[in-house]
Amino acid sequence: MKWLTEQWNKRPGVLVGMGLGLVVGILMLTAGFWRTLLLALLIGLGAFIGYLYDKNGTDGMKDLVFKIFKGGNGS
Repeated sequence: MKWLTEQWNKRPGVLVGMGLGLVVGILMLTAGFWRTLLLALLIGLGAFIGYLYDKNGTDGMKDLVFKIFKGGNGS
């Protein structure tokens, strides 16, 4: 456990990347390429919406919806 803690403090990105690679590999083997790709796209969309919420609160999400459905002019 001590070794893992030391590695986390030295190289957190490598360990996160290895974990994500493991998860994606297992998903590819069990669910298939297209389902895994769809899942990745939905996760990315959720992350983007969460980013807008963190950055601007509900106003950021409202602005996005208005831009999508009203053609981007905001009126």
